[in-house]
Amino acid sequence: VARRLWRVLLILIPLPLGYDNGFVHQMQIISSTYASRLLDALSVFHTMQGNILELSGRKFFVQEACSGLTSVYLILAATWFTVAYLQLRLIRSVPLILSSVWWSVVANIFRITVIALAHDRWQLDLTTGAAHEITGLVVMAVALALILMTKQWIDFLFAPVRQSGIDSIEDSRKRLTPEIVWNLLTSPRDTSDDGDST
Repeated sequence: VARRLWRVLLILIPLPLGYDNGFVHQMQIISSTYASRLLDALSVFHTMQGNILELSGRKFFVQEACSGLTSVYLILAATWFTVAYLQLRLIRSVPLILSSVWWSVVANIFRITVIALAHDRWQLDLTTGAAHEITGLVVMAVALALILMTKQWIDFLFAPVRQSGIDSIEDSRKRLTPEIVWNLLTSPRDTSDDGDST
């Protein structure tokens, strides 16, 4: 198992030249923009100036409403761990990892909207204390559930094709039919002999 999970350590390597901070800033801008549009659709009077949301006489920084780097990296790390543990092929792992970035942005948009709505409609402060932590955990759980649903959809799209008339793996390697090539590209790697390899 340890041999399969060493790839997870790659996510601990920061991007060079400050690209990680630029990435987080870009995610915050996207989250702010679409959260503002969603609040407009919900008839919540507000102003959005950069990453500062102002409504009902109070200013919220996007960093308070969404954890930015933390939420993106946590969701990405959880997805990367799953990919490494299950030994998914590139054709499955790449769209799943990309979907984790998408769902983390959606989660941050949802979190900003919920915090703004709670303050505007019910005068609840979800930016501090236990309420903030619970909101973050709920949003994170929803995002992970959506990623799991995405994995199920990817598994459905790239499901193995039944091979008729093939009795063994050796026989299948001698006859590279389109079905066999598809299965080789999409099926998880065979890790049954990990303990015997040197």
